[in-house]
Amino acid sequence: MGSGEGCDGQYLFACDLLGSHNGHYPRHSIRYESFFERSVEVFRRFKEDVKTGTYPEKKHTIAMEEEEYAAFLRQIEEA
Repeated sequence: MGSGEGCDGQYLFACDLLGSHNGHYPRHSIRYESFFERSVEVFRRFKEDVKTGTYPEKKHTIAMEEEEYAAFLRQIEEA
C-alpha cells in the first residue's frame, strides 16, 4: 500500500478522505474534510434543541386522529 508516482495502484477509504473518525489516518491518505468534528457538533446542537424544546416543532410531527388512536388502544387491549 502506498502512493506516489512509483505506485502501480492505491486504495483509499472514504472514512479517511472524509475525516469521519478520530483514529489513525494513513500517511498515504489525504483528509479533505473533518466530518468527525462536524458530526459531533451536529449531535451537540440536536441535543440542545431537544432539551430546550426547539425541536421538534409542530411541522416535524404527524398527528394521529383520535378515532385511530382509540382503535389502536382497543387492539392492544384485545391482544
